[in-house]
Amino acid sequence: MNRIYQGKVTNVEILKGKDGKPEPLPDWQDALWQHHQLFQDAVNYYTLALAALA
Repeated sequence: MNRIYQGKVTNVEILKGKDGKPEPLPDWQDALWQHHQLFQDAVNYYTLALAALA
């Protein structure tokens, strides 16, 4: 189990293969940042769409 201490990610593992064995994700900082950017874009889009309905 990976631990997140005070909101800081220390390790990212992905499940690979049929047995679902976790493997460390190389360059996990980049993957985490891309996920954050995509999520923030979606939040901004839906906020703008909600404001347009008003």
